[in-house]
Amino acid sequence: PSHPIFHSFFDIDPTQLAAPYQMQNSGPVQFLGLFDDKNRLQIMVDFNYDVSEYWQALDIEQCSIHEAGGAVQLGINYVVYAMTH
Repeated sequence: PSHPIFHSFFDIDPTQLAAPYQMQNSGPVQFLGLFDDKNRLQIMVDFNYDVSEYWQALDIEQCSIHEAGGAVQLGINYVVYAMTH
């Protein structure tokens, strides 16, 4: 939760983000990163939090901006972080 990617534009608490769907065997939402030798984030994995699922549902009006707001904010943070690091 303290990684700069969660605070590059919007302040996001990743522990408060809910999965777009829940299955019986779904685990908790997790964010994993792969870093290089200089500790730079190279890959971000959203486990049990499908950002694009929220974007698609928002695009075809299956959910509201309120429901998809965290995913939209996270996407903006990803872009801002990538452009500034």
